[in-house]
Amino acid sequence: MYVLLQARVGGIEFSPGVVHITSDSPLSSTAVISIAGAGGLLIFFIVIVLIAYKRKSPFAELQTDIHELTSDLDGAGIPFLDYRTYTMRVLFPGIEEHPVLRDLE
Repeated sequence: MYVLLQARVGGIEFSPGVVHITSDSPLSSTAVISIAGAGGLLIFFIVIVLIAYKRKSPFAELQTDIHELTSDLDGAGIPFLDYRTYTMRVLFPGIEEHPVLRDLE
């Protein structure tokens, strides 16, 4: 960019000449706009992919849960356990004989 420089001191005008002004930025404004646009498009596509993944994931999970439920109920029915077995499995999983229950007998 070229600018005609004029200086006025008191009543005297002086024109030293034309000054050339350059930008310190290594990138032009077109390059900056291009990079910003590409970054915006990349973020947009990432958001779209995440939304599509989230919508697909719960549907597949529900199908799996329903399939497991129906396969469990079809073969053996609902399993019922006696009180002692149920208590042992809930309170002490993996332990067949616990000292607390042995003292109660």
